Amino acid sequence: MSIRTRRDKRKKRAETPIETDWLWSCPPDIPLNQIARILNFTDEPKTELSARFWADDRRFREDIYRALFPPQLPKRPGSHVVWDALDENLQDACVAGRLIVIRDLPVDLPHAVQMLIGIIGSRRRERGFHFFESRPGARFALVLEGWALSTIRVRFPRGSHVYMVTPLGSQNDLQGLISRMASPGAE
Repeated sequence: MSIRTRRDKRKKRAETPIETDWLWSCPPDIPLNQIARILNFTDEPKTELSARFWADDRRFREDIYRALFPPQLPKRPGSHVVWDALDENLQDACVAGRLIVIRDLPVDLPHAVQMLIGIIGSRRRERGFHFFESRPGARFALVLEGWALSTIRVRFPRGSHVYMVTPLGSQNDLQGLISRMASPGAE
């Protein structure tokens, strides 16, 4: 197979949206408890984060470590995020499932949000690897407040992925989605 053919296949695969059962959007100002109720989160930890200042990776790092794993908050924050360490820590923080709502998204999606979605997306697609919500019955969801598009592109140094974003709608609309999420084989 030629290099051009492989490149074309990778490009086509990158353009095809990946279906998710964990990536949602909601209108601004919906309270966290209401989002949890709509998505049927009961016992899982719930976290709200503001992305207002996440253009600075250091601020993202401080915010996410403070919210998800406070005992591991570094004494002296570094000037950048160590993404592999965040990946491992995020998996540990979400072992019992988790609802994360990101509010105050700027128009230009910060690199930190793209990387967070990329980490979660790559771990959710892998088979035979430590999944989020490894406790039986636990669930994971990432909700982007104010995200109006049905997809989100995440750029990496070695390519990009497009993920489907499901809007939180009426309770009747969600019942089908929730039952699909609970069925075996849902990604």
